[in-house]
Amino acid sequence: MLGMRTNASSSARATATSARAAATAAATCGGVSVTTRSVTKTYDPPVARVAERTHRRVLPGVLFPVAVFVVWRLAQLAVTRLAHGDLVDTAFQWDGNAYRRILEHGYHIAPNEFRPVTAFFPGIAWVAKGPDLLVDHTTAMVLTANVVALLAFVAVWAVAREWRDERLARASVVLLALWPGTLFYWAFYSEALLVASTAGAVWFDRRGHRWPAALLLYVAALSRSVGISVALVMVGVRVVRKRRLDTTAVLYAVAAAAGILTLMYVQHHQAGDALAFVHDQRDWGRSLTFPWTTVREGIGALKSGQPRPAKWLDLIGITAMGLAVVWALWPRSRNARRRLRPLPPEAWLLTIGLLALPLCSGLMSSMNRFVAGTWPGFILLAAWLQTAGPWLRWVVYGALAVACVLMTRYWARGTFIG
Repeated sequence: MLGMRTNASSSARATATSARAAATAAATCGGVSVTTRSVTKTYDPPVARVAERTHRRVLPGVLFPVAVFVVWRLAQLAVTRLAHGDLVDTAFQWDGNAYRRILEHGYHIAPNEFRPVTAFFPGIAWVAKGPDLLVDHTTAMVLTANVVALLAFVAVWAVAREWRDERLARASVVLLALWPGTLFYWAFYSEALLVASTAGAVWFDRRGHRWPAALLLYVAALSRSVGISVALVMVGVRVVRKRRLDTTAVLYAVAAAAGILTLMYVQHHQAGDALAFVHDQRDWGRSLTFPWTTVREGIGALKSGQPRPAKWLDLIGITAMGLAVVWALWPRSRNARRRLRPLPPEAWLLTIGLLALPLCSGLMSSMNRFVAGTWPGFILLAAWLQTAGPWLRWVVYGALAVACVLMTRYWARGTFIG
């Protein structure tokens, strides 16, 4: 009897010990409950279950931006077809031909060429060189543009979700799709690559993955002239928060500088001028000025009898972004947002950084492209709309949808800029 009691008590102590160990593991792995009864049967460690679930879903909810992109792209195709526009050729209108030329011929230009392609950054053309090895030029460019546009939608959604929550992430993507200027995303332009690379860099940085972030900052520096401003903001914010210049900040600065140096090397080798992307801006009417000079030029263009759709979109877009920044910094709006997770300073700093250079270029033309690439501004606008009533949000969404259809129609007919 004594032996039986000893064995029974030992078994009970072993069971209790197993239960306590299981409960401890559950507490450290997300609070998964484990009962004594389950332990006596088959014990499935919560660590394994959580690890398996995390491995299976890296970006939970990512199907939403993908679905929005699909609907948005199909709608753009439908409007283009109804406007009797070519579904392929419309992707290469105006500046799209410059990026096509960079892909096919590089920066080789004729002597004294007017408005040479050296004023354009090569990012989207160089990315298209990958599929260009497998398919023809046109297919490679169209495929690249659409894939990069999809990545841009996902990247903006991911950053907005990281900055606040899923609700803001979804609202930001919807607003992005409804903005008329995002038609440049599916064209062979550089806006989608700028958004995908810069937003992706911010997301990886927030997640603590500095090497992918640095790689994307290198790509961003090659996508547009404003791409390097994102690296400057990220480095500055990091130095302020850490109160020192750490290795990650240095890595980001080096990655962005490497992108500019790569462009300088290629233009020196092919065009004979390492700073051609700066010098040739004069042929396109751009020079360093004050921001109000640029705004005055845009307003003057409308007064002088040039009420083109692109001109209106330039002024409306820069006004919307300016109001978004003011709202983010307004003390009263901060008090009204206390119940929500506050957006980080990067939201308005990046918005300013992406628009500062074009605002100081003396020319409002193509500002709609720069606005389309200012993805943090759309997150700010979406957060602002969340504080408004549902009826106002639907009015804004409806007005943007109508404007999007009209602008796409103008684009398909070749009357977007004149």
